[in-house]
Amino acid sequence: MPAADRLQIPEDHRLPHPKRPLDPFQDPFVGNKTVSDNLREMVQSALWTVLGTKAAALTVHVSKTAVTLAGTLDTDLERTTAIGAASLVPQIQSVTDKIKVRRTDDAVAAAKDGAARMVYLRRFCSMDEASTSAAIRQAIAQLDALFSSAGHLPQTLVIVYSNIVGGTVTLDIGMPSGEQPELVAGSEFRIGPVPHDTQIETTAVAGFDGFLAAGDTLAKGTLARPGPAFWQEFPSRDFRPWRGHPEAKVHRVLPDGSGYSGHSPKP
Repeated sequence: MPAADRLQIPEDHRLPHPKRPLDPFQDPFVGNKTVSDNLREMVQSALWTVLGTKAAALTVHVSKTAVTLAGTLDTDLERTTAIGAASLVPQIQSVTDKIKVRRTDDAVAAAKDGAARMVYLRRFCSMDEASTSAAIRQAIAQLDALFSSAGHLPQTLVIVYSNIVGGTVTLDIGMPSGEQPELVAGSEFRIGPVPHDTQIETTAVAGFDGFLAAGDTLAKGTLARPGPAFWQEFPSRDFRPWRGHPEAKVHRVLPDGSGYSGHSPKP
């Protein structure tokens, strides 16, 4: 087509060249002065996603790729959830935790109760080695951190297995609290009863399948129904680190609760 016949578009009617997409890690959002302001908004959004309105209790400070969280939450679980959400925001490389968890006199009193001898974490798992061992390793790390802060590391681990039904099992994973750690209200940690030896016991071979077989023997075929509960005790050499269920005795908790209080594991 001859140049003279081409459509001539007036200069003031021409569309501008498209701009490159906004990069939140290079360009401040509208209304923000720096990229750190962008990251702060992204962290705040992540906190609101996992905590809802409780995120309003937290302040967020971002410096380059480091974020500091401060404020007060109701439970330790909320605190760890907030830290985890912030750490998953792209470009955030470190999270400084200055979050406080509310305490109550009742929690302190429970922690100092002379009859309270175990500190437990509860986990819900599938009936297999991978699921239970992952939960046990996580709980051991949390319990070790709790007791280390009190200057005492227990040398015994107790696991209580209950609600064994539908391919799932509830684990109460605990350590004896000879030196009582400081607990806070609403945290995952709880004070619970101490298992004791019973005559209804057998030795399980290594592996979670070995535990299931031993439990089935003790329950006399009732393992598939809710009700029977069992517990095991492990020395430090068998759980630091946890490599999977070792060979160990399995005790049955009787329907009246016997077999689940009175015995004092080694601290």
